[in-house]
Amino acid sequence: MANTKFSVLDNAKYSSFMKLLGVIVGFGAFTDLYNTATFSGSAFSIVPYFGINNTMFGTIALVFFIGAFVGAVVWGPIVDRIGRRLSFTIDLSIMAVFALLSALSTTLPELIVFRFLMGVGLGGDFPAALSLLAEYSPSKVRGRLMTIFWILFGLGGMSATLVAYFLFLHYGITELQWRILLASGAIPAAIGAILRIKVPESPRWLMRKGRTEEAASSITRITGTVVNLDAFASSPLSVKYENFRSFFSRRFAYITIPLIFAMFLPNSIPGSLGTFNPIVLKAFGFSGANSLLYTAFVFFGAQAVGAGIVLFTVDRLGRVPTFLIGSIGMFVLSIMTLATAHYPVVLLTNIILLSIVSFFWLVIAFNWGSELYPTAFRGIGSGFDVFVNRLSGGLFLLVTPLLLASVNTSGLFLVYGILCLIGGLVGGIGLRKAGKAENRTLEEITEN
Repeated sequence: MANTKFSVLDNAKYSSFMKLLGVIVGFGAFTDLYNTATFSGSAFSIVPYFGINNTMFGTIALVFFIGAFVGAVVWGPIVDRIGRRLSFTIDLSIMAVFALLSALSTTLPELIVFRFLMGVGLGGDFPAALSLLAEYSPSKVRGRLMTIFWILFGLGGMSATLVAYFLFLHYGITELQWRILLASGAIPAAIGAILRIKVPESPRWLMRKGRTEEAASSITRITGTVVNLDAFASSPLSVKYENFRSFFSRRFAYITIPLIFAMFLPNSIPGSLGTFNPIVLKAFGFSGANSLLYTAFVFFGAQAVGAGIVLFTVDRLGRVPTFLIGSIGMFVLSIMTLATAHYPVVLLTNIILLSIVSFFWLVIAFNWGSELYPTAFRGIGSGFDVFVNRLSGGLFLLVTPLLLASVNTSGLFLVYGILCLIGGLVGGIGLRKAGKAENRTLEEITEN
C-alpha cells in the first residue's frame, strides 16, 4: 500500500469511535427506510381516507421516489461543493419538516407535494453519507464500516412497520393511524440531524479544497493519531481527476454502465416490496394486521439480518462474490415462491431468505457508487448511483400493481426474479475487475 497523505487513515485501527460515527451517519439510512415504510404501513387507512385504489396508492408512493431521484441529481454536485457533513445535516432537517407537513395534509395534492419535497431532501443523504463513510474508513474494514449504514436501513423499515402495526391495532382503519405514523418520521430525522453536527468532515474532501490544517485535524479526531502537519502538507496527493467532467469520460463508462444494470434491475424486488409488501402478503391470504406484523420481521427485519451477515463477509469474501450471491439468490428464491405460495409457513420462510439475500446485493451496489469514483466527483458518482436506484424504485412502484392484477403474486415474483438475474450477471461480470475494492485505498481503486 502506497505511503500517501492518508496512510494514517487508511491503516487506522477499527475503533469504537469509528463504529459510533458509522451509526450516526447511518441515521440517514434509518430515516430513509423508516419514511418509506411509514407510507407502506399506512396503506390500509390512507386508501379509504382519500378514496383511492392500490394503483393510485402506488402512484403517490412514487412521488417520494421521484423527489429522491431528483434530489440525488441536484445534491450530487452540492455534496462535492459544500462538503459531506453540511450536506447530510441539511437534508435530514428538510426530511423532518416535510414528514410533519405530510402528516398534516388535508388534501391529496398537499400530501403529494410534501412527500415529493421530503424525497428531494432524502436524495442528498446517500451521496453525502456514503461518500463520507468511504473517505474516512480504513481500507481493510471500509466495507464493514459502510455496512453499518445498511443495518440501520433495515432496522428503520422494521421500526416503522412495527409502529404501523401497533397504531393499526389501536386506531384501526382511521385517519389517526396514518397521520401519527407519517408524523413519526420526523423523529429519527431530527435526532440524526442533531447528532451529525459534530461529525468530522472528510479529510479527503478538505484536502481537495486546500484546507490542509482542517484535514489533519479531522484525521486526528477520527484515528486518535496526531498528524505532523509539515509532513502531512508535503506528502503526495493525487490530482488525476480534478472535476466532475471526468465522470462522463470513457474511462468511467466501464464503471457507470454495468453499475446501471447492477442498481436498476435487481431493485425490482426490494424496491417494490418496500411499499407493497403488506398488500402482497394480504394477497397471499394474510390478514391486514398480520401483513404489517410479518412485514416488520419477515421483510425489513430480515433485511437488517442480511446486512449484518454482509458486515462480516464484505471485506473477506469480496464485493463481487457478495453481490452475485445476492442477485442470483433473489432469482432462485423468487422462483421458489411458485412452489410455496399455498403453504403459509414455508412461504414466509422463503420471503425471509429472499429479504436476507436482497441485502447482499443492495449493500454492495450502493457502496460501489462511493468507492469506485474519485474524491473530486464522488458525490456525483454516488448521487448518480442513487438516482438510478430511485428511478428503478419508481418504475417498479408503477408496474407492481399492474402485475398483481394480471399475473398474480407468484407471477410477480417470477418476472422480478428474472430481472434480478439479468442485472446481477451484467453488473457482476461488468464490474468483476473494477468492483474489487476490498483491502485497497480509494486512491488505489480510482488510479487503476
